[in-house]
Amino acid sequence: MSAKTIIYVAALILFFWETSFSQNLYNDTTILEFRIEFTQADWRTILKNNVPTETDIPATIFVNGIRFDSVGVRYKGNSSYNVASDKKPFNISMDAFKPNQLLWGYKTLNFNNCFKDPTFVREKIAYEIASKYLPSAKTAFINLYVNNENFGVYLHVQQLNKIFLREWFSSANGNHFKGDPQGDLRWYGNDTNLYKQRYELKTNEEENNWRDLILFIDKLNNLPTTQFADSIIKYLNVDRALWYIAFCNLYVNLDSHIGSGHNFYFYHNPSDDRFQIIPWDLNEILGTFSQALSIQQREQLSVFYKSTDLTRPLVSKLLSVPDFKERYIAHYRTMFEETFNQNYWLPKINLYQKLILPHVQADTKKLYSIDLFTQNVNSNVQTGGAGMPGGTIPGIFTLINNRTTFLKQDSFFTRSLPIIDPNVLKSTNKANTEIVFTSKILNCNTANFWYSVNDKSFNSVKMNLTSDNIYSATISPQTAGTILKYYIEAITQSGAKVFMPQQAEHSTFLLSISSTTTASPVVINEFLASNITSNKDPQGEFDDWIELFNTTSSTINIGGKFLTDDKTKPTKWKIPAGTTINANGYLIIWADEDTDTVGLHANFKLSKSGEVVHFYDSTSSGITLLDSISFGTQQDDISLGRIPNGSGNFVFTKPTPLAINTPVVYVENNNNQPKSFNLSQNYPNPFNSTTKINFSIPKKSFIQLKVYNLLGVEIATVVDELKEAGFYSVSFNGVDLPTGIYLYKLSTSYYTEVKKFVLIK
Repeated sequence: MSAKTIIYVAALILFFWETSFSQNLYNDTTILEFRIEFTQADWRTILKNNVPTETDIPATIFVNGIRFDSVGVRYKGNSSYNVASDKKPFNISMDAFKPNQLLWGYKTLNFNNCFKDPTFVREKIAYEIASKYLPSAKTAFINLYVNNENFGVYLHVQQLNKIFLREWFSSANGNHFKGDPQGDLRWYGNDTNLYKQRYELKTNEEENNWRDLILFIDKLNNLPTTQFADSIIKYLNVDRALWYIAFCNLYVNLDSHIGSGHNFYFYHNPSDDRFQIIPWDLNEILGTFSQALSIQQREQLSVFYKSTDLTRPLVSKLLSVPDFKERYIAHYRTMFEETFNQNYWLPKINLYQKLILPHVQADTKKLYSIDLFTQNVNSNVQTGGAGMPGGTIPGIFTLINNRTTFLKQDSFFTRSLPIIDPNVLKSTNKANTEIVFTSKILNCNTANFWYSVNDKSFNSVKMNLTSDNIYSATISPQTAGTILKYYIEAITQSGAKVFMPQQAEHSTFLLSISSTTTASPVVINEFLASNITSNKDPQGEFDDWIELFNTTSSTINIGGKFLTDDKTKPTKWKIPAGTTINANGYLIIWADEDTDTVGLHANFKLSKSGEVVHFYDSTSSGITLLDSISFGTQQDDISLGRIPNGSGNFVFTKPTPLAINTPVVYVENNNNQPKSFNLSQNYPNPFNSTTKINFSIPKKSFIQLKVYNLLGVEIATVVDELKEAGFYSVSFNGVDLPTGIYLYKLSTSYYTEVKKFVLIK
């Protein structure tokens, strides 16, 4: 094939915390082949003996033929481990014996054996549904071999470690607890040991600080009733907890906190100083864990199950507050309408079962017969025999259909609801002036505007009825560069609630506050977040760097100004006094935390997975934001730089420290040819009318790139043609669309990925 040159123009923004590795390790349309090789012939015995201590044994793994040495392997699980079968669940630690070794950005892998699921698809779809409303693990099917023996299909579930926390939260430095073996969140007094018996501290283990968890449990259980609603929101992300309870209830996930009292993670997020609940271990979703209830009782599980049970205070305490209860009902109704039906489940079941069917047929170690693989989709099935897990497993659609009939008898599905018109939603966004939001709402008694400033906790202000069904809210002035997340809550006279977006607070509208001042004469011009071989600092190290550029014809003194990677800490690193940039000149600042060495070394590093860089004016000038860039996942030895120099958009460039930026030119069949499919986050985001969408394809493929609204209605087709391998950049114009959140989807025969973007007018 003749060489073909493609200019890849891109910039990634971090609003939705995507990683470029997800399409490799967690792909819905391909099955990765994993091979584990042990040197020990008695590896089964060793793994079994190591279960009580969770000790890894060394092994080599091959992922689609790529070799990784010195990997740690152990068995995992409880009920799923105790099956009388070779098909045990596995935990893989990439860095167990080789520090910093990762597999495509991830260090811990969980291979689940599809216990209690003859269809193989329950757990995967459950995690996908959870991720629509809660931080949730990514998943993918794999086919596993151990010492060349086929162990068949497993579901690979992402580990909820710091890598996961960085993908979902703006800080991963908080205490992260697992609610096992008995995370009932009940109060047992101040003795720390009583909680160590019931929970596991998964991060900051050396500090071994349990005070935040014990303080929360104390508040949850012991706050006076009259103070509870106003006080608990300071310690718990109540909205997220209500989504979690609704998810577990609707999907009869009883091997969870609301049932057996465990199988969840609890993260103390430093960004807002509150605990966040995260679902885990969804392999017995859809009523396959009985909790001593008959199948009919599971199908008819009350919407308010455990709401009066003091042994489950997270449920009983929250749902005792009328305002929280109505929010819970609204979230429950949203989840029910969006996902609890055959229209949502059937295409996913068909997609995944078709994908894995040949591997399931060849899987001689599977826990259930191939006949049950299809039968259990629509029918209850009886399992057991030959040491396999026994009992009656509800059919997926049997349970969904019967539970739907039961739930629709409840009055909260038939109540009159407010209607928020998404096409009439406007806002102002100028810095240092009051910000006004307006919305058209029908059948509304009260409306509240909820907003979060720079990822802090949400606050609310009452919206005023200003004219015929038009409500408005005003919030205080914000500085340039502030990111507002916001949503609207509408309430009827009877108390019924509706939110816009309906998935709030998990999904919200975004507003970036623009500057009202003139452009800064000094700008962030280029940066390199993954310097592997590009250029060395004065100490001879390949460290990340930020380049500032003086756009004027005069020397400028920038001493006393600030750089930061944390918008909540604008004065994080102060540029030394007397630092100047020559006319039309450049300055390199090394982002390496080496502040005790000679030269300009900031006290922060740049993250390859994406973050922000802000440039602020001096204290005497009011610490005004001068320039900033938010970016997503970066490539090794490829920088992001402004083109044209000093004024243009950020695009991928060859590293050009102290020189004019030039775009990267990719040529087919050279080292820069894309090695995988990838859909990047659009730039800018949020955007007004026009934005760039970038993608790469490793081989000639028929490509479709389409835009949808949140209801799944197709809005536009951006690309629909056969394309050669390469890197591509296309524009999307939303001038005729209303403000809102939209989805864009890249589809090929081999790959599908969806991302979100925000249009603001």
